[in-house]
Amino acid sequence: MLRQLFCVMTLSLSVPAWADTTAVYRASGAPFEMQVEVAANGNVRGKVMGQAAYFLTLSGEGYLVLETPTGPAVDRLGDVAAIMAETLDAMFTAHPELKNAMAQQPSILVQEHGTAVVGGRTGKAYFFVGQDQKRSPRAVAVVSDDPALAELGKAMAAQFDMSIKLNPMMGKSAFATQMSRILHGGTALTFGGGDLVSVRGATIDPARFVLPAKPETLDQARDRFKANGGHLP
Repeated sequence: MLRQLFCVMTLSLSVPAWADTTAVYRASGAPFEMQVEVAANGNVRGKVMGQAAYFLTLSGEGYLVLETPTGPAVDRLGDVAAIMAETLDAMFTAHPELKNAMAQQPSILVQEHGTAVVGGRTGKAYFFVGQDQKRSPRAVAVVSDDPALAELGKAMAAQFDMSIKLNPMMGKSAFATQMSRILHGGTALTFGGGDLVSVRGATIDPARFVLPAKPETLDQARDRFKANGGHLP
């Protein structure tokens, strides 16, 4: 769930920068599809299809909206990040050997190597590189510098920066720092296992950028998280 949300947090050459934009990323040969909606005012809605949750960014503040048996629950991403950090700290306190093992894991590095074409668009290709200097068989990201896609790129980079806060270990890693820099340098054509397959510039219903409920307090979110066995939804 967190991995797919991470992916959440996370189009046509003719789409002007000021238009509402809907982009779809899809994995080849895997049941993964993510829709990213960007309003002209910069608000963003991102959802992985089939998941009972989606992200909203409203006036620069991130929210996680969860579908629950009693209706939608809305949490501020800062509160969710705090809960994740508390959970990780508790796990490491109970199992210090896990913290030591994680600290000894080799850093994941990303390296630019050539270009790649995704859906007719060309971008710089970035690969994982191991300690043996061997590259991953598939690019972890392909990033375009096409100015027509700049607004989408800004939205995707901001979503990534917010999503890594949900994973305290990832947020402090060299990989997270590298990927943030890479994504802020253009627009992702490939990222998180999904390729950009469509872009549409058309007015999006403003209601899609409205919180469906009042945000929970940190204590309310924490209590629901614990009651649900340590899972977000």
